[in-house]
Amino acid sequence: MEKMKKIIYLFSAFFMLSLFSCSDNDEPTPAEDKDAEKVTRTILIYAINNSNLATDFSDDSREILKGVKDAAQSDARVLLYRYDNENTCGLYRVDMDKNNETYFQLIKSYERKQTSTSPDRINEVITDALALYPNAQYDMIFWGHGSSWAPKFTGHDLVNNGPQKAYGGEYDGGKDSKGYPSTNDTEIDELARAIPDHRFQTIWFDCCYMGNIEVIYQLRNKCDFFVAYPTEIYSPGMPYDKTLPYLMNQEHNLVAAAGTIADFYNNSRYTVAVIDMSKLEPVADVAARVFKTGDLRPDRYSLVKYHTSTSTVPLYDLRQYLREIANLNGNPQLADEVSDTVDSMVLFHAESQFDFGGNYWDVSNISGISISPFTNGTTKEDDYYRTLDWYHRVY
Repeated sequence: MEKMKKIIYLFSAFFMLSLFSCSDNDEPTPAEDKDAEKVTRTILIYAINNSNLATDFSDDSREILKGVKDAAQSDARVLLYRYDNENTCGLYRVDMDKNNETYFQLIKSYERKQTSTSPDRINEVITDALALYPNAQYDMIFWGHGSSWAPKFTGHDLVNNGPQKAYGGEYDGGKDSKGYPSTNDTEIDELARAIPDHRFQTIWFDCCYMGNIEVIYQLRNKCDFFVAYPTEIYSPGMPYDKTLPYLMNQEHNLVAAAGTIADFYNNSRYTVAVIDMSKLEPVADVAARVFKTGDLRPDRYSLVKYHTSTSTVPLYDLRQYLREIANLNGNPQLADEVSDTVDSMVLFHAESQFDFGGNYWDVSNISGISISPFTNGTTKEDDYYRTLDWYHRVY
């Protein structure tokens, strides 16, 4: 199971003006923000909505408008990048009219000469968004399908040779081997290169399976805090009308925002975790020591399992997996150190009583972060894993 949510408007060429300049008569254009210098926080939502999640995007778009209206924060802004039609995509700002109704105001149009999963397009949009509010603290939300670190090695043309995994799931205009619309995604190393270092306070993946240590470590220099789900997430995803007020307010309460996932799904199945990226290197340190203790590995049937049939790689709980290896190889003290460092990194996690197979799982062994055990094989996926920063750091 993967995830996400719809809305399509066309704007005339009148709005496709320069991103930052005023008109000749010094009257602000609709795309300009006269209070830009006063904005203290900006949330950029990057949506891969040209997918089988289009209906969910429609729902989320309404939630975004409601969330901004309910937050009523004049010093915060929400930006949304989305696919509009086969020719254009757009960067929008949520504005409020004289009747206090929120709407999406076009800021910039982009020709659809490449997929929205292209790292060049992702970087272009981020660069444009960061230039809008130079005094603001920025957060970023990635919206779309997710599949942890797993690749399928395709390009980002508008018709390519088939599907791949990581982040995205965008229709690219082609067909797969079964005649279904083919999709395009961004590999996690490409995504890391597309995001500038140290420009975001928070990155939140509103996607399946991205609460994964391989993903987190690849993006370690991109944000101070990281929010994601180690499992899949049902297609409604994040309840933006509930979450955005917490993200936009002065306190920027990430734990409360993540808690809306638990409230929204209630007795259904979900997971969510908030990560303090400043505590990531100690986790990498202890993991590297664990993998050097010996060759014994736990029976995977005894581990907390985050993957289902929709995941292309096995995903188990990070803390439990590392502890089991340390204990099996005769180092219980190191196992305790694993718990201390992982728990220090995870500021908050919440999960349903049942896993996604409908079974009770051992909540005491859930840390909120997954890991994909490396088997040192000879597949293309194994070769790709060897390029990841986590591999170089701990194996």
